[in-house]
Amino acid sequence: METLMLTFHNATEPDREEEMRNWYNWVHIRDVAAMPNAITAVQRLGLASAQPDGADLSRKYLTIYEVADKTACSVGHTELIGTRKLLISTAFDRATFAEGYWDIVAQTASFAAYADYKGDKSALAVRLDGGAAVEAALGVAELVELASQPGVVAAHLACRSSEQQANSAADTESASHVLVAQLDDSYLAARSWDAFAAAKGLASLKPEPVIYQPIIDRFSAADAQKSPEWQAITYLSHAIMGCSPDALAYPTK
Repeated sequence: METLMLTFHNATEPDREEEMRNWYNWVHIRDVAAMPNAITAVQRLGLASAQPDGADLSRKYLTIYEVADKTACSVGHTELIGTRKLLISTAFDRATFAEGYWDIVAQTASFAAYADYKGDKSALAVRLDGGAAVEAALGVAELVELASQPGVVAAHLACRSSEQQANSAADTESASHVLVAQLDDSYLAARSWDAFAAAKGLASLKPEPVIYQPIIDRFSAADAQKSPEWQAITYLSHAIMGCSPDALAYPTK
């Protein structure tokens, strides 16, 4: 069973947006990728200009982690947070972020199978709440139908995992499931989702759709450690943050 870790998040203040983006892009996702046996790949995205009806725009950013081992990922976060191997910026809004593990229960293909698909490589994320009713309404046949619509290349339905990080915001999530669709055209996909949701009568599942476009294309955990440029930027960022207590949400251990 494939597992995704989804992190929906914001910056604390508009004037710290660039600071948060730089930290997340060049430090945080590479720190997580460096955790032994934790993740296989990661993609970072921000709100797209094209959105479906009723889009939830409350969180501007989404990071999709493809999890290799939930236990290893949780242990890595617990043991490393606050150390120089996992520094958390105060520009990251911990009051509003939502993060959790989601176990894929139905899909049109493996998530990694579309790692290099053509197009704008955006993603549709739809929170759904309804327990078993969600899986009854969105089985493999329905996902195949969605994936055949203009702008959509693959679809994955995941339930909230029973295993979560102790310091995650998963307990604030009201959704029982999330649908993640990989897109090659966000404009076409927004209209495709509207038509699909209406045709399938999904209103009772309280869908909260939102489309995100890439900030950093998907890369593997192994690739994150190979680039000399990434290594240099991450090293310098760690050194600067470690010397600037005001930049850290946790004291350095």
